[in-house]
Amino acid sequence: LLECEVMHLFVRPGIYVQGVPGLRGKRLNLGAPNSGAAVIAAEILKFIGLEEGRDYQNAALDYKALRNVPASEMPDGVFSLSPLPSPMGERLVQQYGYRLMELPCGESLALRKPYLEEASIPANTYSVDPPVPDKKARSVGTRAVLIANSSVSKIAVRRLLKVLYE
Repeated sequence: LLECEVMHLFVRPGIYVQGVPGLRGKRLNLGAPNSGAAVIAAEILKFIGLEEGRDYQNAALDYKALRNVPASEMPDGVFSLSPLPSPMGERLVQQYGYRLMELPCGESLALRKPYLEEASIPANTYSVDPPVPDKKARSVGTRAVLIANSSVSKIAVRRLLKVLYE
């Protein structure tokens, strides 16, 4: 069992002040199609009552493609699934002024989806002025599991873990 990856939702400041209702009609980036981030982001949005195509448009960009999007074409919201802190999130907050929206449904989703759990993001993780988040923010987390055949070299497993955690 590896460390918890936390779902982040970074949004433009105008959406942040509106909360969840501000997501309606917006262009959101859930991540690359069929990726873990996209699957979990879709679960969260469905749980809070938002449906793709009806309530929001999915930009469906992987993180590499998102780095190459001109500022004027950035999505209104970006989901990021990563250990804390999210490198993508740091860039979105520092470069584009995005804010972190709380996702307070982790505990409830964990009752329905055993691979999800309640998670939190400490205050000021991404910025002190303005504070992002301004207080401890609840979110949704998931844990990756590494399963290897007994014949796999222990050195290979160590190298993989080193790559994952550096």
